[in-house]
Amino acid sequence: MARRLKILLTGSNGYLGSYLTAFLKTSKFEITKFSRADINLLLNLSSYKNYLKKHSKLQTKYDVIIHTAALPYKECNEDPDKANIINNLLTEKLSNYCLNNNCLFIFFSSVQVYGSILDGEYHEDNELKPDTVYGISKAKAEQNLINKFSKQLIKGSILRIGNIVGLPTSPSSKGWDLFANYIIKEAFLNKKIIINNPHLKRNFLPIDLLMNLIKKIINDHIEKKYIEIPELMNITLDNSRTLLEYSKLVSKKYFEVFNKKIEITYHKNNISKLPFSLIKNSKLRNYFLSSENYSLDQPIVDIFKFLNS
Repeated sequence: MARRLKILLTGSNGYLGSYLTAFLKTSKFEITKFSRADINLLLNLSSYKNYLKKHSKLQTKYDVIIHTAALPYKECNEDPDKANIINNLLTEKLSNYCLNNNCLFIFFSSVQVYGSILDGEYHEDNELKPDTVYGISKAKAEQNLINKFSKQLIKGSILRIGNIVGLPTSPSSKGWDLFANYIIKEAFLNKKIIINNPHLKRNFLPIDLLMNLIKKIINDHIEKKYIEIPELMNITLDNSRTLLEYSKLVSKKYFEVFNKKIEITYHKNNISKLPFSLIKNSKLRNYFLSSENYSLDQPIVDIFKFLNS
């Protein structure tokens, strides 16, 4: 019988973590959840040797660590010190586990490391200009990992994730608070979409693209295929949409499902022209060839059907 692959997953109760747990829950994978209590214990241990001796869950040899846990944007603003501890220091400590364990480290970062107001095209090698506490803490964590990658101390991949569209795994999930999902829910409940600046651009991606990408990365690492896993990837659909364009797509899908129209409104006082921006995903497309087959249509429809059930 083949050995089950051991995965350590942080943030397992969050939106992405719970999705990953369900998606990877097969006979092939054995998932260990790294809880908030586990995180607090790790942060209180001062050295790498202490990690292994005093943290029971780090005494197991894992094939992959998937690090999704992070302090959310709003909470980062409320407590910058905690943001640095959770989003940066925790990442450093978890990645240290991989130093002598041939364990792949997958880090969920964010396109917010490029900054809030973007101008032009952004590739992975662009200079980072984070201007929020959340973005700064993610950029610091990235730099530590990139240093380890460059010295060939560990293997891993940093995923700069855009705005995810996908049905949350539970009614209480914080995934409903994400802009892309929130707009869909509001359209269903109120038959209306209200946005601020309609010209503000976002880079979206469907959650099934992210899930299947993670599965491919794990399989390529474990099966030792002669395929180089990119150490840094922008995870988007390679197009940007304004809030108005995204709202119109949601409205279109609503009409297709329910044969009814919804209203789109925005605050005229908040309207301002913004420069063109696009976060390119060429590394993703070159590595995950089927990424071009994904769209936002199905996850939007799935959410509408769930809300109507």
